[in-house]
Amino acid sequence: MQKILPDTSFLAQWRDKVEAVVITHGHEDHIGALPWVIPALDPATPIYAGGFPMQLIKRRLQVRVGWGGRLPAQVLGTKAAAWSGRRH
Repeated sequence: MQKILPDTSFLAQWRDKVEAVVITHGHEDHIGALPWVIPALDPATPIYAGGFPMQLIKRRLQVRVGWGGRLPAQVLGTKAAAWSGRRH
């Protein structure tokens, strides 16, 4: 089986300029690269998504890389959730 991994070098180079990641829905084309994208970002970069897509993102991170990193920091109302490396 052949895998194509995302090139995150651009994100790593500009990590201090990325203010947030916004995920509109949980389809594979929107969340598939997150296990590689998130580590390339500044740990304080929030990830915004609705409740259901955020659950899919959490699951993807756990399954793909045994994610033990960032945990959900806060839920912003009922329509959006955020993950952030910030300590509150």
